[in-house]
Amino acid sequence: MRNNLVSGWVQKRFYRNSWTTVALIVVTSVFLWSSLGLGRVSAWIPRLILSGTLVLLLLQLAKEFAGTKQAVLSIPVSEQTGMNSMLPALAWIGTMLLSVWLFGMSMGAALFCLAYLRFHAGERWPISVAFALGLGLSVQLFFGTFMQITLYQGIVLPLLM
Repeated sequence: MRNNLVSGWVQKRFYRNSWTTVALIVVTSVFLWSSLGLGRVSAWIPRLILSGTLVLLLLQLAKEFAGTKQAVLSIPVSEQTGMNSMLPALAWIGTMLLSVWLFGMSMGAALFCLAYLRFHAGERWPISVAFALGLGLSVQLFFGTFMQITLYQGIVLPLLM
């Protein structure tokens, strides 16, 4: 009897989560559909991001209906719930915003990547530095050179130059 009650509760919980996934699929599909009206050059970034998101959401929905508890791109979750578990994520988001504000888009993203990979993900220094340099150069080359967009320079760089 108790086992049936627990399994019924688990199934209701999965269906509730499935409705959220279905709602996200609908919203992502609407955004993807609206990106069809954009120009040829400006549409490929939203289409690429939204298509990838839609694929992951469909995989997530398939796993939910199969009864798998683990998410498609799952990250181990601590036992904490509520605002305490969100504080590290909010701190890293604030760190990203602060680094971009102080050092500009390219250098701020690179410094954030370095800090996140080294101190949060626990990667070794060579890997962290390589990814940070790759990200900084990619942002500068793609947006600054290829797309010819003037990137935010930050507060510190104009003072140094």
